Amino acid sequence: GHLGAVMSLDWGNDSKRIQSGCAAEQLRFWELLAQQRGPWKPIERNASACAGVKWASWTLPVGWPVAGLDIPDARSLTALERSKDWKTLVALSSGRWIGLAGFPVAPVP
Repeated sequence: GHLGAVMSLDWGNDSKRIQSGCAAEQLRFWELLAQQRGPWKPIERNASACAGVKWASWTLPVGWPVAGLDIPDARSLTALERSKDWKTLVALSSGRWIGLAGFPVAPVP
């Protein structure tokens, strides 16, 4: 799991994978496996296992899509959301800063 409070959570388009970020700046990936009985069971995966996943949303303040985001203090980032058309990112900070950027912020490597 995470070392800090979970601050962001995003579903994969397949509804079987989740990425999560915490206050300790950790990024985790999860795969939901259906059990024959009971709730879905989350299994932690490494980043390479989720490399090709298309994410239904992007709220994580870390990762290649937001690399290069020019904000006054990255640690004060309180919210981040990608538009549904995948073209714009809005970022909010506890210092009352609001910023808009193209998505992804940096060119895809």
